Amino acid sequence: MKRGRIVRSDFSRASLDDVLCVGRNNNLAAIRPLARHVHAGAFEIVYLVKGTQVWGASGRGYLLGGNELFVTQPDEVHSTGIHPVGRSLFYWIQLRAARRGTRLLGLPADESAAVMRRLRSLPGPRLVGVPRLRDLFETLLEPHARRDAFARAILRKAAIDLVLSVIECGGRAAHHDVDDDIRRAVRRADARLGEPITDAALAAEAGLSISRFRTKFREQMGMTAHEYVLRRKVDKAMQLLQDTRRRITRVAYELGFPSSQYFATVFKRFTLRTPREFVRQAREGERPPHV
Repeated sequence: MKRGRIVRSDFSRASLDDVLCVGRNNNLAAIRPLARHVHAGAFEIVYLVKGTQVWGASGRGYLLGGNELFVTQPDEVHSTGIHPVGRSLFYWIQLRAARRGTRLLGLPADESAAVMRRLRSLPGPRLVGVPRLRDLFETLLEPHARRDAFARAILRKAAIDLVLSVIECGGRAAHHDVDDDIRRAVRRADARLGEPITDAALAAEAGLSISRFRTKFREQMGMTAHEYVLRRKVDKAMQLLQDTRRRITRVAYELGFPSSQYFATVFKRFTLRTPREFVRQAREGERPPHV
């Protein structure tokens, strides 16, 4: 099975020493979770264009949807925990933090210091993005972009614009505002994971037409209602299966799956393991890594 494509560029010859690397992942299928790690002395900015992904930093997990950012501070431990890197399109950049006596991306000293203060004081790792970020990342990934002085100037401008855009995103709400009608639908879904949950039922709870509910849910939650419900069911299943005395078939029916086969298919889609493999690892004492 094709897993997708990864494009990565380093800037060792671009006179942009502060940009350690830039990349784009287009995952056509899930890949294994990203282990706990740090970037010594560097920020990492991840921009998720489409798909959903759980990221974690400093002991807390965050569920990201399309057009969202995940920004980690220098030396901050982060990972995807037990969650595979799912089908998605995302970009990332690693940016060396300016130290005393150095200037970020060639900015004047006072401007460099101001930008560094803003980056270090972002309201949280999860931010709502802006569509122009994708174009800026693509500019940085252009294969011809490091051949001459003019191309390097374009690169430098794109890197500065990207950093300033992220800071602007931090100046707005740190997460999507979720309206009360969508909150009601989410609460109903969370409270009834053991029942079949339809978009029609959730739309009725929200007081919206089905078409308007589907559009609004995706806009505000970063995924479809169906995807949200399946993720929550799998999260609950992992909690239940930690008790290895529980039968997999019983857990499947407790969570409203019509068959254990369909449960196994969904479970593996999100965890890259079958329920049996998960239980066997739990019995062997292999604890899933925390975010």
